[in-house]
Amino acid sequence: MRVSTNMMFSQGLAAMQKQQARISEAQNEISSGKKNLTPDKDGVGFAKASNLEVRNSQLTQYQRNIDFARGKLELQEGVLGQSTDALQRIKEVAISAGNSFKLGEDANAPSRQALIDELAQMRDVMMGLANTRDERGEYVFSGTAATVAPLQVDGSLDPDVASAQPVSTRIADNREVEIYRSAEGVFSAGGGSVVEAIDTMIAAIEAGDMDGILAAQGEVDDIMDNVVTARGKIGNSLNVLDRSWENNDVEMFANTKLLADLRDTDYADAITRLNQSMMVLQATQQTISKTQSLSLFDYIR
Repeated sequence: MRVSTNMMFSQGLAAMQKQQARISEAQNEISSGKKNLTPDKDGVGFAKASNLEVRNSQLTQYQRNIDFARGKLELQEGVLGQSTDALQRIKEVAISAGNSFKLGEDANAPSRQALIDELAQMRDVMMGLANTRDERGEYVFSGTAATVAPLQVDGSLDPDVASAQPVSTRIADNREVEIYRSAEGVFSAGGGSVVEAIDTMIAAIEAGDMDGILAAQGEVDDIMDNVVTARGKIGNSLNVLDRSWENNDVEMFANTKLLADLRDTDYADAITRLNQSMMVLQATQQTISKTQSLSLFDYIR
């Protein structure tokens, strides 16, 4: 088979272009610090890298959810802590009122009126705590009815809130935490709210009704139990958030390292390929140069 000079030149030119492409690729990998990882070059590596990116994106969202949840839960935990202190004071006022009855004090005695005034203040405090809003203006104790105030002006629990469901967010695979809960079961007991219990207590003190005071005090006790229980659950949820954050962070770190192994430039390999390609290119150029200088007389001896 006869090989023409033109064919030899074309083959040499194609070989040069191939080596130049390899040189450019190696130089880009060295300068950018990243491999040219594509499906056609390394299908398995490309698929692994893509899956790791997707997973890290998911974990990043989990971490955002954890940050969001932590803010909501810490706010609620603080509110419930203040509520516990307020409810404890309400119980003390009820005991003081009961003692005043036992001592036979007049219903209009200044000391008893002072207790009533304090309870009126505590009513406002508990109303404000139960109707706490977050930075977005949503009520944190209204569950899925977050735009509705839990306690109405008269102190009763809003029907929409009473039927609302808790709101949860996902913080890890197969793990969620409640970030909004309903005032039902927290600031209410026996069908009445904490504010209604305080109103009942004030009315009983004004009427000198010892049984009424004891009944209202029992409602306050039940509500305090609910508040303490809810606060404990929030504490547990905050611990879960911390553990989930750590687990997600460890996995993200490992994934990022694997991505680096797949995508970061192996400088020793890239420099070796660069030098080899430059040597092959130089040899090819010399071969083409010799081919171009050939003439018929070179074959006549």
